[in-house]
Amino acid sequence: MATASKAGFGAPASGNNLQSFIEQLRSRPQNVDRPISPSFENFKKERQLETSRKQEFFRARTREFNEVYSQKHRQEQAKIESLQQELRALSVSVKTFNQEIKVAAVASRTIIATKQYHQTFLEHLISLVMLMRENLQESAHWLHMFNSRSKKKSYYWSQAQSKGTKFTYSEERQVATSIG
Repeated sequence: MATASKAGFGAPASGNNLQSFIEQLRSRPQNVDRPISPSFENFKKERQLETSRKQEFFRARTREFNEVYSQKHRQEQAKIESLQQELRALSVSVKTFNQEIKVAAVASRTIIATKQYHQTFLEHLISLVMLMRENLQESAHWLHMFNSRSKKKSYYWSQAQSKGTKFTYSEERQVATSIG
């Protein structure tokens, strides 16, 4: 017994006891069909269930994201189309306004009896037309700048697409597109 306490917890006292312990392990019947432990099998099933839940969650999340993105995209498209229609309507109204001004100019030539009313009307019409012309010139200038920038952007991206990084990473392009 003294040797058993020196050797450690539950260690055999002699080599003979060790031999008998090994023999008992060998003679013990082993069932290969039986799972290693039921808790390991449960752990494995829970792990598979968890991964399938995660996959389903990410599929649903991706589907939701795509639906929201496509809905926003459709709203943006509808807004752009409505703005384009409004722009067409404005161009038509500017044309009709131009025709109305021509009619008013022709009508002002045929005034026989000039009175204060006619003078005030024509002064008001001239100030209105000058204001409209000023706004139209500003708009035309802005539109010209927008169109020229769009052309530059389309040129840049067409060159970037055809020549690749050779074009986009060149030092000349970096100087041209740098801020400041």
